[in-house]
Amino acid sequence: MRKALPSHPSALVRQQLQLAVASAAQQRKHSDHHTSSKKSGDIKLSGKMSHSERSSSSNSSNSSKRPRSSGESGSSSPRKRCSRAASDSEDSCEKRSQHNSMERQRRVDLRNAFEFLRSLIPDLEATDRAAKVVILKKAANFCQGLTNREKQFVSDKDALQKRQEMLRKRLALLQRRR
Repeated sequence: MRKALPSHPSALVRQQLQLAVASAAQQRKHSDHHTSSKKSGDIKLSGKMSHSERSSSSNSSNSSKRPRSSGESGSSSPRKRCSRAASDSEDSCEKRSQHNSMERQRRVDLRNAFEFLRSLIPDLEATDRAAKVVILKKAANFCQGLTNREKQFVSDKDALQKRQEMLRKRLALLQRRR
């Protein structure tokens, strides 16, 4: 199964791809002239090529290569790679990787919680997006409004219970007079 090509390769990956393509082209030309057991599909993008492969591929692909800008270097990549020299560095690399994935999951959960909170607020449920500070302020105002309504309902209930008790007493008094 073939892997998809990266959409934004680093300078090192781009160089490896160019070398692999150039060596595959060289091998294809070579296998057309001489029958060889190697196929172009057997080439790996590991970046490990013999000196002769590099020199032959660099001669044929120099014209298609783009010159490096001063900011690019062959060994730089967007993310730092962990050294595989010692087991403790592997452990730290694994820990860092686990920490990064847990942090990514935390951010996803937080984003989902904000979306859920936004959907519960009447002022914001119709909007597609809202800033976090807006969601929090509107949620605080909504909670304050609910608290005020609850206090009003409790006082109304108490007043109605008092009225009900008064009406029951009056009814009992009227029934005794009959």
